[in-house]
Amino acid sequence: IKSGAVSRDVLPDYIMNGQAYYWPRGDLLRRCFVKWFMNKDSYAQHVYLELIDQLIDQLDEEGGLKIPYITAARRENIHGAPQQLYVFETLYRLHQISGSDILRRKALKALECFIKQPPKCLGFYDTGRGGVWFRWGSYHYLSKDPEGKEDLFVLNTHLMGVVGLLEGWYYDKCEWCHKYAEEGVKGLRNMINDFQREDGY
Repeated sequence: IKSGAVSRDVLPDYIMNGQAYYWPRGDLLRRCFVKWFMNKDSYAQHVYLELIDQLIDQLDEEGGLKIPYITAARRENIHGAPQQLYVFETLYRLHQISGSDILRRKALKALECFIKQPPKCLGFYDTGRGGVWFRWGSYHYLSKDPEGKEDLFVLNTHLMGVVGLLEGWYYDKCEWCHKYAEEGVKGLRNMINDFQREDGY
């Protein structure tokens, strides 16, 4: 499990040389979780819990996942909606199994991070037409914003934001989760003709 720029010999094929390798791999977490929960595999349980510890160690005081460098953003230690939602879903799933209130609070804080909009976690922006749009990341080099704030209207990221917040409301009766999920749906309705771009976003 690596964090930060790593060399080619330890990279999976889909990560380019020098690109950040973000956090304990989501696909590895999922595989270990399934083997532990469905097959009662004790080694998978050990690996899964070790990865969870690593994940928690990489959260900052606001619940944001500390990513050393994001290539597309060309910045260090910033957060975005997908990362925060992965953290929420991973920690909340384990809370549901273990009953740990600490995991529950850390999971909700990960969601809260990109709703509160601290400088390194710009989770959404106002569409100007009613509703909000959840960002792929806080900043992006293709952005037309003068400060580089991400403004690409990436559809899958936005839907992840809506679904993640709905899960927070469904499982935890989190009222602000419900509020922002509704704002996200409103944003989608009002921007439905604008999110498709020629560059693939």
